[in-house]
Amino acid sequence: MLRSGWERHARLSGWLIPVQILMWWMLIGTLLYVGGTIARLMPGGAYAANMESGAVNATWRFMIQFELASNALLIVFIAILLVQLYKRKRSFRTGAVALLIVILALSLIVLGVAYYADALHGAGAAQLWFKALQNCILALVGILYLARSKRVKRTFVF
Repeated sequence: MLRSGWERHARLSGWLIPVQILMWWMLIGTLLYVGGTIARLMPGGAYAANMESGAVNATWRFMIQFELASNALLIVFIAILLVQLYKRKRSFRTGAVALLIVILALSLIVLGVAYYADALHGAGAAQLWFKALQNCILALVGILYLARSKRVKRTFVF
C-alpha cells in the first residue's frame, strides 16, 4: 500500500526518535531527582538533619525549595509536551522550544546562585560547570532543530 507524502512524514521517526527518548529520559530523571530530594528532606534524611542543625544557610535552603518547585513544574510541562508529541499537535514545537529555554534559564540560575553562595570551588564546581555547559549546548541544538526542521513542520500539523 502506497502512502501519500503527508502520511510518510507524519510518523515519529528519524531524528524525532531521539527527541522522544530524551523527553522520556528528562521526565523519568526529574521524577527520580524530585523523589530523592523529598526523601532527603524527610525526618532522618541528610537535608533535614543539616537544616535542623543550622549547617545549611538561607541561600541553600531557598535553593532546595526552588529546585523542588521548578522540577515539579518541569514534570507537568514535560508530561504535557509528551501528550502533544504523540498527538502531533502543532503547539508541540513552541512548547518544546519553551521547555529548552526554561531548562537553559534554570541551569544558569543554579550556576548564579552557586556562585553567589561561594560554592563553585573544588570538584563539585567542575561538575556544575560541565552540566550547565551541556544543558546550554543541548538546548541550542534542540531549539535549532525544532525551529528549522522541515520534517518537524510536516509532522506537527494538527
